[in-house]
Amino acid sequence: EVREHHFDLIRELFERYDFCGLELDWIRSIFHFAPGGEQAGAEILTELMRDVRVLASEWADRRGHPIKLSVRIPENPVTGQRLGMDAPRWIREGLVDQVVLSQWLSVIPFDPPIELWRDIIGDRPVMLALNISTSTMPFSAAWARKGTLDATPEILRGAAMAAHHKGVDRLYLFNYCYMESEEKERLREIVEEINSLEA
Repeated sequence: EVREHHFDLIRELFERYDFCGLELDWIRSIFHFAPGGEQAGAEILTELMRDVRVLASEWADRRGHPIKLSVRIPENPVTGQRLGMDAPRWIREGLVDQVVLSQWLSVIPFDPPIELWRDIIGDRPVMLALNISTSTMPFSAAWARKGTLDATPEILRGAAMAAHHKGVDRLYLFNYCYMESEEKERLREIVEEINSLEA
């Protein structure tokens, strides 16, 4: 019933809007299945991904342009699979055009497992993006104690350098749209700079 409800919402988006791509953010609420039900749940989620891919293909034909699918998932493929998000399978089946490697809550990755994903993707035309949040937690209880660190230009440069060095296709700046205008001005130059390893 829950699956049907959400698929109806996705169908409505396709019917109402002419867009170039749709992202399914599977990590925003990371626990989709009851403990112990993740592997059975993975089959349900994969079936839903197949249905969305078919829907995207049908609407791409109607709209006259490609409609790409992106998923936001845990940065470690094993973590995702154990939670019922089998992104390696989605890649193998051609269900996604982009995977956004992400962290739950605020953690900026400095050693993302890009090489694992490169092996999984192989020569398939799948874009590999890395989520970079606006803040990070230096220790596990930092969120509860309000001890998060803002993404300073230095932190952003370090995360970007590590990601580009390992071969990520693009950086995905998460929640930067909520920053105050003066913060946006301060970071504008950095955002442009971290776009490539050369910069």
